[in-house]
Amino acid sequence: MEQTTQEVSLTEKSTRKSYLRLLLASFLALFFELLVIRYISTEIRVFAYIKNLLLIAGFFGLGTGMVFARPPKRLTRLFPYLAAVLFLLAGFATQLHLTHLPFPMGNYYAFTTFSENTTWWYFQGAEYIGAVIAVLMLVVAFFIVLGGILGQEFSRFAPLSGYSFNLVGSLAGILAFTALCYLGASPVVWLLLGLIAALPFVWRKPKVILLFLAVIAASGLNQGHAIWSPYYRIDLIELPPPAGWNRPSAYQLTVNHDYHQKIVDLSSAFMSRYPNAEPNRSAFSTYELPYMLVHKPKDVLVVGAGTGNDVAAALRHGAQHVDAV
Repeated sequence: MEQTTQEVSLTEKSTRKSYLRLLLASFLALFFELLVIRYISTEIRVFAYIKNLLLIAGFFGLGTGMVFARPPKRLTRLFPYLAAVLFLLAGFATQLHLTHLPFPMGNYYAFTTFSENTTWWYFQGAEYIGAVIAVLMLVVAFFIVLGGILGQEFSRFAPLSGYSFNLVGSLAGILAFTALCYLGASPVVWLLLGLIAALPFVWRKPKVILLFLAVIAASGLNQGHAIWSPYYRIDLIELPPPAGWNRPSAYQLTVNHDYHQKIVDLSSAFMSRYPNAEPNRSAFSTYELPYMLVHKPKDVLVVGAGTGNDVAAALRHGAQHVDAV
């Protein structure tokens, strides 16, 4: 009788452990799906415009892995290195000249350095196709392993029971990544949470854990002063001031590595001393134009306040009340 009770207790523990592993495998699949789509499309800009390919590659990998119902042995051995390459490519895309990878179509000029009708076109086309295919292959391989883990855990349960836990874990992964984005967390935090969730599957492989920690640390060191909003990576880059000016005279604001706006010092103190300094000189007439038509306005409404240049202009011209939208 005592032996039977112990066997039942061990069976219950084993079942609870299996349910937890299925929850975590489901969590990892959707968490990393969202992570890969956002991180890669932010750092390698062409994927912002062909984002569906990342989604398709991720789901194709997950589906293939689940069909196998276990992680393929060869891919499992390579998985730590494939994951490291994938996330290091994203983290160091700028240094690897992948951030603004030329798109081989002239109508996408706005976000590339592409030029048509030159011999270089063929090299740009090959670079584009090669880089896109390589990244997509890494994404597929990464998710085949995650899908294999998920399929293996799924196979331990009856379909309805397993699907219920899969759904809960998947929703948890989506909500967790959404919460991290809402809180302005950086990719370092995303990857660290992913590693923590994966520990039950890799805790016996300390070298794998150390490799992932090294990748996370390297990614963090390369982020600089980037700000991660719920939607974008935002970088504020200080532009060199003219000689003799001991504080910043202009900043450039980029969003997901693409130019967005500038913040410029257009004060009389600066402009009287450096009237030809750029980009201040070019911006000056734009922000002064409304006040050539209306002198010393009492109330000013700014629609699309941006980085504050319009508000600063209104205050310079004596506005007593400014509504900035």
